Amino acid sequence: MGNFCLGFWINENEYAENYLKTKKLLRKYGIKSKLAGPASAYWPVIGEPLGFIFNKLEDLFPILKKKYDIVSWHYYPTQSFRCPLAIRRMGRDSLLKISTLDEIKKWAKDVRDLKNKFSPNAELWLGETGSAQCGGEPGVSDRYISSLWWLDQLGILATFNHDVVVRHNFIGADYALLNNDMTIRPDYYASWLWKKNMGTKVFEIKSSDLKVRTYG
Repeated sequence: MGNFCLGFWINENEYAENYLKTKKLLRKYGIKSKLAGPASAYWPVIGEPLGFIFNKLEDLFPILKKKYDIVSWHYYPTQSFRCPLAIRRMGRDSLLKISTLDEIKKWAKDVRDLKNKFSPNAELWLGETGSAQCGGEPGVSDRYISSLWWLDQLGILATFNHDVVVRHNFIGADYALLNNDMTIRPDYYASWLWKKNMGTKVFEIKSSDLKVRTYG
């Protein structure tokens, strides 16, 4: 569930009311699916630019509390040439800067801590992500360099107790896992290797060299 409805922004109280109504409908019709939300978007550098009438995600948690099934949020580390407004433009140099790679730690920690405080039993999902907003950056998002970012972000989110990470998208645009002709891009292989080789336990591994990125 997002917080954009019928062409206008709704506040946190309206969103919470709609969320709970939807949960009742699921139970009424015997649907066992869990409900995810609010899918609040975090931009590079500035975090949540909109939220609920320019408020923060933290304003919603005290209302829904333990009634959350899945807490979800969105994040892109850079913005492509298609974005009319960009805080951090995508580029071969900008994507793998330590500051770019590490930024998600701040937002992931903020969301995780809020979830743990108000909704400790809810799952935590990064419900949408890619290397660059607005369709990705040609020549970067669809190349091997993007896989280095992608694997690093998966490792970081595992250390911040995220249950699921959802890529946007599977096919189409420059940040997809597949080309339109169904040929495979590097990020698909990286995702497959991660899924095949990584387990469910996360071990803390540190290095004094900030350029060394290691997760286990």
